[in-house]
Amino acid sequence: MKNPQQQTNGADSTLLVAAIDFGTTYSGFAYGFKDGTTTVKSWHGEGSGLDQLASYKAPTSLLLTPEGSFDSFGYKAEKRYSDLADNDDHEGWKFFKHFKMLLHNRKNLSHDTTLTDDQGEEMPAKTVFAHCIRYMKEDLTKMLSEKKTSVREDEIRWVITVPAIWEEASKQFMREAAKEAGIPSNQLRLALEPEAASVHVKDIPVERSENQRGDTSIQPLQPGSRYMVLDLGGGTVDVTVHEILADRSLRELTKASGGAWGGAKVNTEFLNYIEEIVGKEVMDQMRLESHCGTLDLNSEIEQKKRSLTVDNQNRVVIKLPAVILEMFENRNGVTLAEYIKNSNWGNIVDMHKEKLRIDYGTIAKLFAPSVKSIVSHTEDTLRDPLCENVHDIVLVGGFADSKVIRTTMKAHFSNYRVIIPQEAGLAVLRGAVQFGLQPSLVAERISRFTYGTSLYRYFMEGDPEERKRKIEGQFYCKGVFNKLAGRGDTFSVGQRVETAVNPLTADMTQMPLSFYKTVENPQYTDNSCELIGNMLVDMPNTEGGLDRIVMVYLNFGDTELQAEGVDTTSGKQVSVTLDLLSVK
Repeated sequence: MKNPQQQTNGADSTLLVAAIDFGTTYSGFAYGFKDGTTTVKSWHGEGSGLDQLASYKAPTSLLLTPEGSFDSFGYKAEKRYSDLADNDDHEGWKFFKHFKMLLHNRKNLSHDTTLTDDQGEEMPAKTVFAHCIRYMKEDLTKMLSEKKTSVREDEIRWVITVPAIWEEASKQFMREAAKEAGIPSNQLRLALEPEAASVHVKDIPVERSENQRGDTSIQPLQPGSRYMVLDLGGGTVDVTVHEILADRSLRELTKASGGAWGGAKVNTEFLNYIEEIVGKEVMDQMRLESHCGTLDLNSEIEQKKRSLTVDNQNRVVIKLPAVILEMFENRNGVTLAEYIKNSNWGNIVDMHKEKLRIDYGTIAKLFAPSVKSIVSHTEDTLRDPLCENVHDIVLVGGFADSKVIRTTMKAHFSNYRVIIPQEAGLAVLRGAVQFGLQPSLVAERISRFTYGTSLYRYFMEGDPEERKRKIEGQFYCKGVFNKLAGRGDTFSVGQRVETAVNPLTADMTQMPLSFYKTVENPQYTDNSCELIGNMLVDMPNTEGGLDRIVMVYLNFGDTELQAEGVDTTSGKQVSVTLDLLSVK
């Protein structure tokens, strides 16, 4: 198959790169020209109660009309839906939030996968993703038009960021959603989030340097430097380790890893803690009857998670929405302040007006589940012998803005230099633009799995009898694992592996092939193998009989796995797509 990413690697008509950082909690976009200047879209809270937050990202929230048409995205979507709900006019409207995690470790992802909106109604997931991408695409195009930028749409290369730990099916899903949003596949690249961040941070001045005259300057990391990047997002945490090569491109040293330990887990812990205080009934009532109050509380928690400032008594102050206090008093016949004062909660928290004041140590514990996982995984990764000369740990992503995360990582890894770039939450977005301009900046990647095909070969002594098949008088072994690439193998960008396959019968006119991945090293396609795609190669000329050959290629080293097949008898290349979303 023609690699849609490789088509953009050579000389082309690209004048501008537009990057979309599609996040679990927040999203944003930026664009850059070949001269190196990058512009990041500035968002505004527009009275949503979120004006205080960094304006270079908008909430990944989508509102559709009852008919399913696009209404709004980001801050506008949250504000509009909140207003509709508070006026009891929201019935039938479709509101989606925090839906990106659907694609994380989803084993049954398909073309027909659905998402459930705020009111419990289902909608095709791909359509929801496409609406978001289309909005940002059209908004960026509008920005370029307003700036009188004479760039045609076919001169734009689009980049969408995805977690490095995503399955291939999830990447294909995002690519197809982008296509539905109007982005041609041959103009789209998917950038792995920690890689994009690494592309950006490798050129940030961090090292003190002194020349022969004694002049001191701060220089970027030098060739030979090895460092770890932790992309701390809202949903996932991605970890990768890179080495800067002589030409300042990057080589991956360990396979990408991580988990669902992002900042959203802390938000959930905050909400659960407040629910313990006010009661589940009150929280459920607020969620049902006051979307404005719910939005304000989520905004307050998001801000505290990032800054976590304390008062002069080492307490964290959280402003509760007035509606939650009113609902509590109506249900319990006593104010929340009085209830806390006369209960066991009084030893831990207190109330002053609408503000809940909680001991810092108690709040810090809410970070524990995420922080423990992040620290443990970082330690495990650094034990890899390939990380022996790693001296720097770079924290990026929105969760890297959290003071608890910063303090904890510096304390646990005091023998390393912990680097937190300015605007850490924009490192992925800025790096995605650079990556789009120079895809070869990441020169080598490591395979996360062992890949191979399933095939028939002559039956041999020791083969399981249940795999024995007789075809035209000859005994074959069914389901032999034909290894193409091993887990942990390093591949250069554009590198491909190949295998030659012969037909089972002289009159075979099509060659069916099945591709598998595994973390084991199996002899047969057993339960350790996961089917990731099928392909069918036409073999119209049967004159060569059993001596005919189909060459099968897998293209590695890029951010997506690509395959192609060639019938050597006719010399015709067959374009084939591994449809990872249809495999069950």
